[in-house]
Amino acid sequence: MIKLHSSSNLRLSPLSSTPATMAAILLVLCISIPYSVNALKSDSFTPQDSFLLDCGATTSTTLAGQRVFLNDQETSQYLAYEGRDVKVSVTSADVPSPVYLSAKIFESIATYTFHVTRPGWHWIRLHFFPVENSEKDLKNAEFLVKTNDLILIHEFENTGNTSWSMREYLVNVTTERYSVVFQPNRDSVAYVNGIEFVSAPDILIGDVASMLFPKGQYQGLGHNAYQTMYRLNVGGNAVTPQNDTIGRSWEPDHAYIDPSVTASNASVSPSIITYPEGESPFIAPPMVYASATEMADANVLVPNFNITWRMNIDTSFTYLVRLHFADIVSKSVNDLYFNVFINGKPAITGLDLTTVAGGLTAAYYADFVMNSSMVVNANPLTVQVGPMNENTGTRNALLNGLEVFRMNNSVGSLDGEYGVDGKSADGPGRGTVAAVGFAMMFGAFVGLGAMAVKWQKRPQDWQQSHSFSSWLLPLHAGDNSFMSNSKTSLGSQEGGRRDTTQEKRSFACISDVHCLADLKKQEHHDNKKRKKHSDRQANPSCRRVQSSDQCSTSIYGI
Repeated sequence: MIKLHSSSNLRLSPLSSTPATMAAILLVLCISIPYSVNALKSDSFTPQDSFLLDCGATTSTTLAGQRVFLNDQETSQYLAYEGRDVKVSVTSADVPSPVYLSAKIFESIATYTFHVTRPGWHWIRLHFFPVENSEKDLKNAEFLVKTNDLILIHEFENTGNTSWSMREYLVNVTTERYSVVFQPNRDSVAYVNGIEFVSAPDILIGDVASMLFPKGQYQGLGHNAYQTMYRLNVGGNAVTPQNDTIGRSWEPDHAYIDPSVTASNASVSPSIITYPEGESPFIAPPMVYASATEMADANVLVPNFNITWRMNIDTSFTYLVRLHFADIVSKSVNDLYFNVFINGKPAITGLDLTTVAGGLTAAYYADFVMNSSMVVNANPLTVQVGPMNENTGTRNALLNGLEVFRMNNSVGSLDGEYGVDGKSADGPGRGTVAAVGFAMMFGAFVGLGAMAVKWQKRPQDWQQSHSFSSWLLPLHAGDNSFMSNSKTSLGSQEGGRRDTTQEKRSFACISDVHCLADLKKQEHHDNKKRKKHSDRQANPSCRRVQSSDQCSTSIYGI
Protein backbone atom coordinates (compact mmCIF):
# COMPACT_ATOMS: atom_id res chain seq x y z
CA MET A 1 0.00 0.00 0.00
CA ILE A 2 1.34 3.47 -0.89
CA LYS A 3 1.44 5.78 2.13
CA LEU A 4 0.68 9.49 1.90
CA HIS A 5 2.95 11.84 3.81
CA SER A 6 2.16 15.23 5.18
CA SER A 7 3.00 18.30 3.09
CA SER A 8 5.87 19.20 5.41
CA ASN A 9 7.71 16.05 4.34
CA LEU A 10 6.89 16.33 0.66
CA ARG A 11 9.60 18.32 -1.13
CA LEU A 12 9.14 19.08 -4.79
CA SER A 13 12.03 19.88 -7.06
CA PRO A 14 11.64 22.58 -9.68
CA LEU A 15 10.92 19.84 -12.21
CA SER A 16 7.93 18.65 -10.15
CA SER A 17 5.88 21.49 -11.43
CA THR A 18 6.01 20.21 -14.97
CA PRO A 19 2.76 18.81 -16.39
CA ALA A 20 4.16 15.28 -16.66
CA THR A 21 5.24 15.26 -13.03
CA MET A 22 1.94 16.63 -11.79
CA ALA A 23 0.02 14.03 -13.83
CA ALA A 24 2.09 11.23 -12.29
CA ILE A 25 1.39 12.53 -8.78
CA LEU A 26 -2.34 12.73 -9.45
CA LEU A 27 -2.31 9.17 -10.80
CA VAL A 28 -0.59 7.95 -7.64
CA LEU A 29 -3.15 9.76 -5.50
CA CYS A 30 -6.10 8.27 -7.41
CA ILE A 31 -4.72 4.77 -7.04
CA SER A 32 -3.69 4.99 -3.38
CA ILE A 33 -6.69 6.76 -1.87
CA PRO A 34 -9.27 3.98 -2.48
CA TYR A 35 -6.97 1.34 -0.97
CA SER A 36 -6.23 3.54 2.03
CA VAL A 37 -9.89 4.23 2.67
CA ASN A 38 -10.78 0.55 2.21
CA ALA A 39 -8.15 -0.55 4.69
CA LEU A 40 -9.17 2.09 7.21
CA LYS A 41 -12.95 1.71 7.04
CA SER A 42 -14.65 3.53 9.86
CA ASP A 43 -15.98 1.26 12.58
CA SER A 44 -17.93 4.01 14.34
CA PHE A 45 -21.71 4.06 14.21
CA THR A 46 -23.97 6.65 15.78
CA PRO A 47 -27.54 5.33 16.11
CA GLN A 48 -30.23 7.88 15.37
CA ASP A 49 -32.58 6.14 17.80
CA SER A 50 -31.08 5.19 21.14
CA PHE A 51 -33.40 4.50 24.07
CA LEU A 52 -31.63 2.93 27.07
CA LEU A 53 -33.83 2.32 30.13
CA ASP A 54 -32.73 1.22 33.59
CA CYS A 55 -36.14 0.03 34.77
CA GLY A 56 -36.91 0.43 38.46
CA ALA A 57 -33.82 2.58 39.07
CA THR A 58 -33.88 5.90 40.87
CA THR A 59 -30.62 7.14 39.33
CA SER A 60 -29.13 6.84 35.86
CA THR A 61 -26.51 4.17 35.14
CA THR A 62 -23.46 4.79 32.93
CA LEU A 63 -21.80 1.74 31.40
CA ALA A 64 -18.49 1.41 29.54
CA GLY A 65 -18.46 3.22 26.24
CA GLN A 66 -20.50 6.08 27.71
CA ARG A 67 -23.76 4.24 27.36
CA VAL A 68 -26.18 5.95 29.75
CA PHE A 69 -29.28 4.06 30.93
CA LEU A 70 -31.94 6.49 32.17
CA ASN A 71 -33.93 5.91 35.36
CA ASP A 72 -37.70 5.56 35.80
CA GLN A 73 -38.40 9.24 36.32
CA GLU A 74 -36.51 10.21 33.16
CA THR A 75 -38.35 7.60 31.04
CA SER A 76 -41.87 7.91 32.43
CA GLN A 77 -43.12 9.53 29.19
CA TYR A 78 -42.52 6.24 27.33
CA LEU A 79 -44.63 4.09 29.68
CA ALA A 80 -48.40 3.58 29.64
CA TYR A 81 -49.41 1.66 32.77
CA GLU A 82 -52.43 2.00 35.06
CA GLY A 83 -51.39 -0.39 37.80
CA ARG A 84 -49.57 0.08 41.06
CA ASP A 85 -46.02 1.43 40.74
CA VAL A 86 -43.78 -1.34 42.06
CA LYS A 87 -39.99 -1.19 41.73
CA VAL A 88 -37.40 -3.21 43.59
CA SER A 89 -33.62 -3.19 43.81
CA VAL A 90 -30.61 -4.74 45.53
CA THR A 91 -27.19 -3.28 46.22
CA SER A 92 -25.18 -6.19 44.78
CA ALA A 93 -25.63 -9.45 42.91
CA ASP A 94 -23.76 -11.80 40.60
CA VAL A 95 -24.73 -9.98 37.40
CA PRO A 96 -22.68 -8.55 34.50
CA SER A 97 -24.09 -5.02 34.72
CA PRO A 98 -25.59 -2.62 37.29
CA VAL A 99 -28.71 -2.47 35.11
CA TYR A 100 -29.75 -5.86 36.55
CA LEU A 101 -29.76 -4.58 40.16
CA SER A 102 -33.18 -2.94 39.84
CA ALA A 103 -36.47 -4.07 38.30
CA LYS A 104 -39.89 -2.66 37.52
CA ILE A 105 -42.86 -4.94 38.28
CA PHE A 106 -46.20 -4.85 36.44
CA GLU A 107 -49.43 -6.29 37.84
CA SER A 108 -51.33 -5.56 34.62
CA ILE A 109 -50.53 -4.76 30.97
CA ALA A 110 -47.73 -2.20 30.54
CA THR A 111 -46.64 -0.64 27.23
CA TYR A 112 -43.42 1.20 26.39
CA THR A 113 -43.72 3.28 23.19
CA PHE A 114 -40.73 4.85 21.41
CA HIS A 115 -40.69 7.51 18.70
CA VAL A 116 -38.76 6.35 15.63
CA THR A 117 -36.51 8.99 14.08
CA ARG A 118 -35.42 6.88 11.13
CA PRO A 119 -37.10 3.66 9.91
CA GLY A 120 -34.94 0.59 9.45
CA TRP A 121 -33.24 -2.07 11.52
CA HIS A 122 -33.42 -1.70 15.30
CA TRP A 123 -32.11 -3.75 18.19
CA ILE A 124 -34.47 -4.66 21.01
CA ARG A 125 -32.61 -5.97 24.05
CA LEU A 126 -34.52 -7.02 27.15
CA HIS A 127 -32.65 -7.64 30.41
CA PHE A 128 -34.09 -9.88 33.15
CA PHE A 129 -32.96 -10.76 36.66
CA PRO A 130 -35.35 -11.93 39.44
CA VAL A 131 -34.37 -9.41 42.10
CA GLU A 132 -34.99 -10.69 45.64
CA ASN A 133 -37.70 -8.58 47.30
CA SER A 134 -40.60 -8.68 49.74
CA GLU A 135 -43.21 -7.54 47.19
CA LYS A 136 -43.37 -10.26 44.54
CA ASP A 137 -41.75 -13.62 43.76
CA LEU A 138 -40.06 -12.84 40.45
CA LYS A 139 -38.51 -16.30 40.16
CA ASN A 140 -41.99 -17.70 39.39
CA ALA A 141 -43.27 -14.81 37.26
CA GLU A 142 -45.00 -15.78 34.01
CA PHE A 143 -45.77 -13.23 31.31
CA LEU A 144 -45.87 -12.45 27.58
CA VAL A 145 -43.84 -9.82 25.71
CA LYS A 146 -44.93 -8.54 22.30
CA THR A 147 -44.53 -5.60 19.92
CA ASN A 148 -46.87 -4.00 17.40
CA ASP A 149 -46.89 -7.15 15.26
CA LEU A 150 -44.50 -9.68 16.83
CA ILE A 151 -44.54 -12.12 19.71
CA LEU A 152 -41.11 -11.83 21.35
CA ILE A 153 -41.72 -14.05 24.39
CA HIS A 154 -44.80 -16.24 24.41
CA GLU A 155 -44.49 -17.24 28.05
CA PHE A 156 -41.54 -16.05 30.08
CA GLU A 157 -40.72 -18.57 32.78
CA ASN A 158 -37.83 -18.35 35.18
CA THR A 159 -39.03 -21.01 37.60
CA GLY A 160 -36.37 -21.83 40.16
CA ASN A 161 -33.74 -19.93 38.16
CA THR A 162 -32.00 -17.07 39.94
CA SER A 163 -29.61 -16.15 37.12
CA TRP A 164 -29.80 -13.19 34.75
CA SER A 165 -30.74 -13.38 31.07
CA MET A 166 -30.77 -11.10 28.05
CA ARG A 167 -32.98 -11.51 24.98
CA GLU A 168 -31.80 -9.76 21.82
CA TYR A 169 -33.97 -9.12 18.75
CA LEU A 170 -33.41 -7.42 15.41
CA VAL A 171 -36.55 -5.91 13.84
CA ASN A 172 -37.15 -3.86 10.72
CA VAL A 173 -39.19 -0.89 11.95
CA THR A 174 -41.36 0.87 9.37
CA THR A 175 -43.71 2.86 11.65
CA GLU A 176 -43.30 6.22 13.36
CA ARG A 177 -43.90 4.69 16.79
CA TYR A 178 -42.94 1.28 18.08
CA SER A 179 -44.23 -0.38 21.24
CA VAL A 180 -43.04 -3.14 23.54
CA VAL A 181 -45.82 -4.65 25.67
CA PHE A 182 -45.49 -6.65 28.91
CA GLN A 183 -48.58 -8.74 29.73
CA PRO A 184 -48.61 -10.80 32.94
CA ASN A 185 -50.40 -14.14 33.07
CA ARG A 186 -53.37 -14.57 35.34
CA ASP A 187 -52.38 -14.53 39.03
CA SER A 188 -48.83 -13.56 38.09
CA VAL A 189 -46.75 -10.46 37.34
CA ALA A 190 -44.39 -9.22 34.64
CA TYR A 191 -41.07 -7.51 35.22
CA VAL A 192 -38.07 -6.11 33.39
CA ASN A 193 -34.70 -4.76 34.50
CA GLY A 194 -33.53 -2.97 31.38
CA ILE A 195 -34.69 -2.14 27.86
CA GLU A 196 -32.66 -1.12 24.80
CA PHE A 197 -34.28 0.15 21.61
CA VAL A 198 -31.40 1.20 19.35
CA SER A 199 -30.92 1.75 15.60
CA ALA A 200 -28.76 -0.76 13.73
CA PRO A 201 -26.80 -0.25 10.45
CA ASP A 202 -28.68 -0.95 7.23
CA ILE A 203 -25.81 -3.13 5.99
CA LEU A 204 -26.28 -5.56 8.86
CA ILE A 205 -28.89 -7.69 7.05
CA GLY A 206 -29.04 -7.99 3.28
CA ASP A 207 -31.94 -9.39 1.29
CA VAL A 208 -30.52 -12.61 -0.19
CA ALA A 209 -29.06 -15.77 1.36
CA SER A 210 -28.29 -19.31 0.28
CA MET A 211 -31.12 -21.67 1.20
CA LEU A 212 -30.58 -25.17 2.52
CA PHE A 213 -33.09 -28.05 2.48
CA PRO A 214 -33.93 -27.62 -0.36
CA LYS A 215 -30.95 -25.86 -1.86
CA GLY A 216 -31.61 -22.60 -3.64
CA GLN A 217 -31.71 -18.88 -3.05
CA TYR A 218 -33.71 -17.24 -0.30
CA GLN A 219 -34.95 -13.71 -0.97
CA GLY A 220 -36.65 -11.36 1.45
CA LEU A 221 -34.43 -11.35 4.55
CA GLY A 222 -35.42 -7.76 5.12
CA HIS A 223 -39.05 -8.75 5.67
CA ASN A 224 -38.30 -10.90 8.71
CA ALA A 225 -37.56 -10.29 12.36
CA TYR A 226 -34.75 -12.14 14.16
CA GLN A 227 -33.82 -13.35 17.61
CA THR A 228 -30.16 -13.91 18.37
CA MET A 229 -29.71 -17.48 19.56
CA TYR A 230 -25.91 -17.84 19.35
CA ARG A 231 -23.08 -15.41 18.62
CA LEU A 232 -19.66 -17.04 18.92
CA ASN A 233 -16.19 -15.56 18.65
CA VAL A 234 -14.63 -18.75 17.28
CA GLY A 235 -11.14 -19.43 18.61
CA GLY A 236 -11.07 -16.27 20.70
CA ASN A 237 -12.20 -14.74 23.97
CA ALA A 238 -15.48 -13.06 24.82
CA VAL A 239 -16.15 -9.74 23.10
CA THR A 240 -18.06 -7.26 25.27
CA PRO A 241 -20.44 -4.58 23.95
CA GLN A 242 -17.86 -1.84 24.47
CA ASN A 243 -15.38 -3.76 22.28
CA ASP A 244 -17.90 -4.43 19.52
CA THR A 245 -18.59 -1.97 16.72
CA ILE A 246 -22.34 -1.79 17.45
CA GLY A 247 -22.67 -2.96 21.05
CA ARG A 248 -23.04 -6.73 20.60
CA SER A 249 -21.77 -9.50 22.86
CA TRP A 250 -19.79 -12.49 21.52
CA GLU A 251 -19.08 -15.58 23.62
CA PRO A 252 -16.20 -18.07 23.21
CA ASP A 253 -16.96 -21.18 21.19
CA HIS A 254 -15.12 -23.91 23.13
CA ALA A 255 -18.31 -25.09 24.90
CA TYR A 256 -19.88 -25.95 21.53
CA ILE A 257 -17.02 -27.87 19.85
CA ASP A 258 -17.61 -31.62 19.90
CA PRO A 259 -15.18 -33.29 20.14
CA SER A 260 -12.84 -30.56 21.32
CA VAL A 261 -9.68 -32.54 20.47
CA THR A 262 -10.27 -31.82 16.77
CA ALA A 263 -9.76 -28.07 17.17
CA SER A 264 -6.86 -25.72 17.73
CA ASN A 265 -6.95 -21.94 18.19
CA ALA A 266 -5.12 -19.40 16.03
CA SER A 267 -4.95 -15.61 16.27
CA VAL A 268 -3.33 -12.51 14.77
CA SER A 269 -3.39 -8.82 15.57
CA PRO A 270 -6.81 -7.26 14.83
CA SER A 271 -5.02 -4.36 13.17
CA ILE A 272 -4.11 -6.45 10.10
CA ILE A 273 -7.71 -7.44 9.32
CA THR A 274 -9.02 -5.77 6.17
CA TYR A 275 -12.55 -5.32 4.85
CA PRO A 276 -12.96 -5.63 1.06
CA GLU A 277 -15.74 -3.94 -0.86
CA GLY A 278 -19.10 -5.10 0.43
CA GLU A 279 -17.74 -6.03 3.87
CA SER A 280 -17.90 -3.83 6.96
CA PRO A 281 -16.76 -3.81 10.59
CA PHE A 282 -20.47 -3.55 11.43
CA ILE A 283 -20.93 -7.14 10.23
CA ALA A 284 -18.32 -8.28 12.76
CA PRO A 285 -15.47 -6.38 14.46
CA PRO A 286 -11.79 -7.02 13.62
CA MET A 287 -11.40 -8.86 16.93
CA VAL A 288 -13.69 -11.65 15.64
CA TYR A 289 -11.82 -12.11 12.35
CA ALA A 290 -8.45 -11.97 14.14
CA SER A 291 -9.08 -15.31 15.89
CA ALA A 292 -10.02 -18.67 14.44
CA THR A 293 -10.42 -22.35 15.19
CA GLU A 294 -8.47 -24.57 12.80
CA MET A 295 -7.86 -28.32 12.53
CA ALA A 296 -5.74 -29.69 15.35
CA ASP A 297 -2.52 -31.58 14.66
CA ALA A 298 -3.67 -35.19 14.36
CA ASN A 299 -0.11 -36.54 14.03
CA VAL A 300 -0.99 -38.25 10.78
CA LEU A 301 0.34 -37.76 7.29
CA VAL A 302 -3.03 -36.97 5.71
CA PRO A 303 -5.50 -35.54 8.26
CA ASN A 304 -9.10 -36.14 7.25
CA PHE A 305 -11.70 -35.06 9.82
CA ASN A 306 -14.16 -32.24 10.47
CA ILE A 307 -14.41 -29.71 13.27
CA THR A 308 -17.98 -29.71 14.58
CA TRP A 309 -20.00 -27.13 16.52
CA ARG A 310 -23.32 -28.28 18.03
CA MET A 311 -26.10 -25.92 19.18
CA ASN A 312 -29.59 -26.76 20.46
CA ILE A 313 -32.50 -25.18 18.57
CA ASP A 314 -36.30 -25.26 18.42
CA THR A 315 -37.02 -27.20 15.24
CA SER A 316 -40.37 -25.48 14.63
CA PHE A 317 -38.59 -22.35 13.33
CA THR A 318 -36.42 -21.32 10.39
CA TYR A 319 -32.91 -20.05 11.10
CA LEU A 320 -30.41 -17.66 9.55
CA VAL A 321 -26.90 -19.06 10.00
CA ARG A 322 -24.07 -16.55 9.42
CA LEU A 323 -20.49 -17.81 9.12
CA HIS A 324 -17.45 -15.50 9.35
CA PHE A 325 -14.11 -16.31 7.71
CA ALA A 326 -10.66 -14.76 7.34
CA ASP A 327 -7.57 -16.71 6.29
CA ILE A 328 -5.18 -15.88 9.11
CA VAL A 329 -3.28 -19.21 9.00
CA SER A 330 -1.95 -19.50 5.43
CA LYS A 331 1.48 -18.27 4.36
CA SER A 332 0.47 -17.64 0.76
CA VAL A 333 -2.67 -17.11 -1.28
CA ASN A 334 -4.64 -19.97 -2.88
CA ASP A 335 -3.17 -22.50 -0.46
CA LEU A 336 -6.27 -23.22 1.64
CA TYR A 337 -9.34 -25.03 0.28
CA PHE A 338 -11.96 -26.60 2.54
CA ASN A 339 -15.62 -27.64 2.79
CA VAL A 340 -18.41 -26.32 4.98
CA PHE A 341 -21.39 -28.42 6.15
CA ILE A 342 -24.59 -27.50 7.97
CA ASN A 343 -26.44 -30.43 9.54
CA GLY A 344 -24.39 -32.81 7.43
CA LYS A 345 -25.31 -31.21 4.09
CA PRO A 346 -22.76 -29.33 1.92
CA ALA A 347 -23.09 -25.56 2.34
CA ILE A 348 -19.83 -24.55 0.57
CA THR A 349 -17.59 -26.90 -1.38
CA GLY A 350 -13.95 -26.02 -1.99
CA LEU A 351 -13.96 -22.62 -0.28
CA ASP A 352 -10.91 -20.61 -1.37
CA LEU A 353 -10.92 -17.70 1.06
CA THR A 354 -8.14 -15.68 -0.56
CA THR A 355 -10.08 -15.64 -3.83
CA VAL A 356 -13.57 -14.82 -2.51
CA ALA A 357 -12.31 -12.38 0.13
CA GLY A 358 -9.55 -10.79 -1.92
CA GLY A 359 -6.45 -11.82 -0.01
CA LEU A 360 -5.04 -13.05 3.28
CA THR A 361 -6.53 -11.66 6.52
CA ALA A 362 -9.48 -10.26 4.56
CA ALA A 363 -12.95 -10.51 6.14
CA TYR A 364 -15.66 -12.58 4.47
CA TYR A 365 -19.06 -13.84 5.63
CA ALA A 366 -21.75 -16.12 4.18
CA ASP A 367 -25.47 -16.36 5.07
CA PHE A 368 -27.56 -19.54 4.97
CA VAL A 369 -31.26 -20.04 5.66
CA MET A 370 -32.28 -23.39 7.11
CA ASN A 371 -35.87 -24.51 7.58
CA SER A 372 -35.29 -26.92 10.46
CA SER A 373 -38.77 -28.46 10.11
CA MET A 374 -37.65 -29.99 6.79
CA VAL A 375 -34.47 -31.51 8.22
CA VAL A 376 -34.27 -34.92 9.84
CA ASN A 377 -32.52 -34.71 13.22
CA ALA A 378 -32.21 -30.92 12.95
CA ASN A 379 -31.58 -30.60 16.68
CA PRO A 380 -28.86 -29.98 17.51
CA LEU A 381 -27.87 -27.65 14.71
CA THR A 382 -24.39 -28.63 13.53
CA VAL A 383 -21.81 -26.60 11.63
CA GLN A 384 -18.72 -28.38 10.32
CA VAL A 385 -15.56 -27.43 8.43
CA GLY A 386 -13.16 -29.99 6.96
CA PRO A 387 -10.45 -30.36 4.30
CA MET A 388 -11.04 -31.25 0.68
CA ASN A 389 -10.10 -34.75 -0.42
CA GLU A 390 -8.23 -33.44 -3.46
CA ASN A 391 -4.53 -32.68 -3.26
CA THR A 392 -4.98 -28.91 -3.35
CA GLY A 393 -2.84 -26.89 -0.97
CA THR A 394 -2.58 -27.36 2.77
CA ARG A 395 -5.05 -29.79 4.35
CA ASN A 396 -6.70 -27.51 6.84
CA ALA A 397 -10.01 -25.79 7.59
CA LEU A 398 -11.02 -22.89 9.82
CA LEU A 399 -13.86 -20.76 11.11
CA ASN A 400 -13.64 -17.30 12.70
CA GLY A 401 -17.17 -16.47 13.82
CA LEU A 402 -20.63 -18.04 14.01
CA GLU A 403 -24.06 -16.48 14.48
CA VAL A 404 -27.46 -18.20 14.59
CA PHE A 405 -30.67 -16.16 14.36
CA ARG A 406 -34.20 -17.47 14.75
CA MET A 407 -36.59 -16.09 12.12
CA ASN A 408 -40.23 -15.30 12.87
CA ASN A 409 -42.82 -17.82 11.70
CA SER A 410 -45.78 -17.22 9.37
CA VAL A 411 -47.90 -15.49 12.06
CA GLY A 412 -45.15 -13.17 13.29
CA SER A 413 -43.98 -15.08 16.35
CA LEU A 414 -40.44 -15.62 17.56
CA ASP A 415 -41.56 -17.80 20.46
CA GLY A 416 -44.46 -20.23 20.31
CA GLU A 417 -46.95 -20.95 17.54
CA TYR A 418 -49.39 -18.06 18.04
CA GLY A 419 -49.20 -14.50 16.70
CA VAL A 420 -50.37 -11.28 18.33
CA ASP A 421 -53.85 -11.79 16.80
CA GLY A 422 -54.16 -15.32 18.19
CA LYS A 423 -53.66 -17.06 14.86
CA SER A 424 -51.67 -20.27 14.84
CA ALA A 425 -48.78 -20.99 12.50
CA ASP A 426 -50.19 -24.49 11.88
CA GLY A 427 -53.92 -23.89 11.84
CA PRO A 428 -56.79 -21.73 13.10
CA GLY A 429 -56.35 -19.25 15.88
CA ARG A 430 -57.07 -19.88 19.52
CA GLY A 431 -60.41 -18.07 19.18
CA THR A 432 -61.46 -20.34 16.31
CA VAL A 433 -60.44 -23.47 18.21
CA ALA A 434 -62.39 -22.30 21.25
CA ALA A 435 -65.48 -21.54 19.12
CA VAL A 436 -65.39 -24.96 17.47
CA GLY A 437 -64.98 -26.66 20.84
CA PHE A 438 -67.91 -24.71 22.29
CA ALA A 439 -70.10 -25.57 19.30
CA MET A 440 -69.29 -29.28 19.67
CA MET A 441 -70.05 -29.18 23.40
CA PHE A 442 -73.33 -27.31 22.77
CA GLY A 443 -74.34 -29.87 20.11
CA ALA A 444 -73.64 -32.70 22.53
CA PHE A 445 -75.88 -31.12 25.20
CA VAL A 446 -78.68 -30.59 22.67
CA GLY A 447 -78.46 -34.24 21.59
CA LEU A 448 -78.58 -35.47 25.18
CA GLY A 449 -81.56 -33.22 25.86
CA ALA A 450 -83.46 -34.59 22.88
CA MET A 451 -82.79 -38.15 24.02
CA ALA A 452 -84.05 -37.32 27.51
CA VAL A 453 -87.28 -35.83 26.11
CA LYS A 454 -87.85 -38.87 23.94
CA TRP A 455 -87.27 -41.15 26.92
CA GLN A 456 -90.02 -39.36 28.83
CA LYS A 457 -92.41 -39.90 25.87
CA ARG A 458 -91.63 -43.61 25.35
CA PRO A 459 -94.65 -46.02 24.84
CA GLN A 460 -96.02 -47.98 27.77
CA ASP A 461 -95.43 -51.34 26.07
CA TRP A 462 -92.01 -50.50 24.60
CA GLN A 463 -90.37 -53.48 26.33
CA GLN A 464 -92.72 -55.99 24.67
CA SER A 465 -93.02 -54.43 21.24
CA HIS A 466 -89.59 -53.03 20.46
CA SER A 467 -86.10 -52.77 21.80
CA PHE A 468 -84.50 -49.70 23.36
CA SER A 469 -82.84 -48.67 20.12
CA SER A 470 -85.93 -49.13 17.96
CA TRP A 471 -87.72 -46.11 19.44
CA LEU A 472 -84.86 -44.02 20.82
CA LEU A 473 -82.08 -44.32 18.22
CA PRO A 474 -83.08 -43.92 14.53
CA LEU A 475 -80.94 -46.75 13.17
CA HIS A 476 -83.30 -47.28 10.23
CA ALA A 477 -86.66 -46.01 8.99
CA GLY A 478 -88.88 -48.53 7.24
CA ASP A 479 -86.93 -50.29 4.54
CA ASN A 480 -84.14 -47.69 4.38
CA SER A 481 -80.94 -47.81 6.38
CA PHE A 482 -77.21 -47.31 5.92
CA MET A 483 -77.27 -50.72 4.15
CA SER A 484 -80.05 -49.73 1.75
CA ASN A 485 -77.64 -47.42 0.00
CA SER A 486 -74.94 -50.03 -0.14
CA LYS A 487 -73.99 -52.59 -2.73
CA THR A 488 -76.52 -55.06 -1.23
CA SER A 489 -79.68 -53.05 -1.96
CA LEU A 490 -78.46 -51.89 -5.33
CA GLY A 491 -77.66 -55.45 -6.36
CA SER A 492 -81.20 -56.62 -5.53
CA GLN A 493 -82.57 -54.66 -8.47
CA GLU A 494 -80.94 -56.91 -11.00
CA GLY A 495 -83.49 -58.82 -13.08
CA GLY A 496 -85.96 -55.95 -13.30
CA ARG A 497 -87.64 -56.21 -9.86
CA ARG A 498 -86.77 -55.53 -6.25
CA ASP A 499 -86.99 -58.44 -3.76
CA THR A 500 -88.12 -56.44 -0.71
CA THR A 501 -88.94 -59.57 1.29
CA GLN A 502 -85.42 -60.82 1.25
CA GLU A 503 -84.10 -57.27 1.85
CA LYS A 504 -86.15 -57.04 5.05
CA ARG A 505 -84.84 -60.46 6.05
CA SER A 506 -81.27 -59.27 5.88
CA PHE A 507 -82.11 -56.33 8.10
CA ALA A 508 -83.75 -58.58 10.65
CA CYS A 509 -80.51 -60.44 11.27
CA ILE A 510 -78.76 -57.19 12.25
CA SER A 511 -81.29 -54.65 13.42
CA ASP A 512 -84.42 -56.47 14.63
CA VAL A 513 -82.81 -59.01 16.97
CA HIS A 514 -82.39 -56.92 20.12
CA CYS A 515 -83.32 -59.30 22.93
CA LEU A 516 -83.75 -63.01 23.71
CA ALA A 517 -87.54 -62.86 23.20
CA ASP A 518 -87.14 -61.47 19.68
CA LEU A 519 -84.67 -64.21 18.84
CA LYS A 520 -87.02 -66.96 20.04
CA LYS A 521 -89.89 -65.50 17.98
CA GLN A 522 -87.69 -65.47 14.91
CA GLU A 523 -86.51 -69.04 15.52
CA HIS A 524 -90.14 -70.29 15.80
CA HIS A 525 -91.06 -68.60 12.51
CA ASP A 526 -87.99 -69.97 10.77
CA ASN A 527 -88.69 -73.57 11.98
CA LYS A 528 -92.02 -73.47 10.18
CA LYS A 529 -90.39 -72.23 7.01
CA ARG A 530 -87.72 -74.93 7.26
CA LYS A 531 -90.33 -77.67 7.00
CA LYS A 532 -91.75 -76.16 3.79
CA HIS A 533 -88.38 -75.37 2.27
CA SER A 534 -86.05 -78.14 3.33
CA ASP A 535 -83.61 -77.30 0.56
CA ARG A 536 -82.63 -74.04 2.28
CA GLN A 537 -79.70 -73.63 4.61
CA ALA A 538 -79.93 -75.04 8.11
CA ASN A 539 -79.03 -71.79 9.88
CA PRO A 540 -82.03 -69.43 9.81
CA SER A 541 -80.31 -66.61 11.63
CA CYS A 542 -77.82 -66.06 8.85
CA ARG A 543 -78.98 -66.47 5.27
CA ARG A 544 -77.69 -65.02 2.05
CA VAL A 545 -79.84 -62.30 0.48
CA GLN A 546 -80.93 -63.15 -3.04
CA SER A 547 -79.15 -61.21 -5.75
CA SER A 548 -76.59 -60.02 -3.16
CA ASP A 549 -72.98 -60.70 -2.29
CA GLN A 550 -73.44 -59.78 1.39
CA CYS A 551 -74.38 -62.15 4.18
CA SER A 552 -75.76 -60.87 7.47
CA THR A 553 -73.97 -61.74 10.68
CA SER A 554 -74.97 -64.72 12.86
CA ILE A 555 -75.52 -64.25 16.56
CA TYR A 556 -73.96 -66.82 18.87
CA GLY A 557 -73.89 -67.47 22.56
CA ILE A 558 -77.48 -66.45 23.42
